[in-house]
Amino acid sequence: MTRKTKVMATLACAFAVAATVAGGSIATAGTASESAGNQLAGTWSVTVNRPAPLPPLQSLQVYTGEGSMVESANDSASRSPQYASWVRVHGHEYAATGIFFRFDPQTGAFLGKQKINRTIVVSEDGQSFTFSGRATVYDANGNALATVPVGGTGQRLEVETQP
Repeated sequence: MTRKTKVMATLACAFAVAATVAGGSIATAGTASESAGNQLAGTWSVTVNRPAPLPPLQSLQVYTGEGSMVESANDSASRSPQYASWVRVHGHEYAATGIFFRFDPQTGAFLGKQKINRTIVVSEDGQSFTFSGRATVYDANGNALATVPVGGTGQRLEVETQP
């Protein structure tokens, strides 16, 4: 299987999982009701601020009502989708830990994985969040190579109805 075929198969699988997961979240994520101000479940458009010289990353993150998360980002040539677990800490604060696999964008060779631990704070109206955390980069043998700070913002993806 070629590298491009592997990447396409991985993306297709991730989108199928995300669609299945999102189906279970629709009941909790559709409107800005009274309780929506304290709900992480739903689909979010996220900007991840990475350490310089890396540019910000754009991603789509789906948080289920059961404590799982699937993320797809705009650098799919060098990484797999991210899979994570999350819990509510208290109030509008949540904690999440996720992992994705890293690949050489030129050759497709497996380089290792990256783990991201983050704290997420959902806004009062439930339509945005901020997060901060740390990303630990591991080599192919599981040795930690670096830990760097990450942070960013997310906006809830709302359903747009047709007139």
